[in-house]
Amino acid sequence: MRIVNIQEAAKALTNHLKNGNGRVFSACYVKRSDGKERVANGRFNVVAHLKGGERAYKPSDYKLVTYYDTNSAGYRSIPLDALKWVQVDGEKLVVA
Repeated sequence: MRIVNIQEAAKALTNHLKNGNGRVFSACYVKRSDGKERVANGRFNVVAHLKGGERAYKPSDYKLVTYYDTNSAGYRSIPLDALKWVQVDGEKLVVA
């Protein structure tokens, strides 16, 4: 476990998005809609369950990263500015 600032945790998560090759990650974040904490267990770059069509917005404009939640079998978005902790590649990064 390593204590980091929010920028380092967000960078670790986005690096995993680019270089993770579909490996599972975990993260805890505060939902923007109701302020509750959510623990995410999922993978990036999953395309098997897409319905087709285009998004109405660009996630990066809102500091969001979209992932496939393996627990609820659906797509979710993580706000990068609301991370509590991230676990990627066996290392847990806690935001202080």
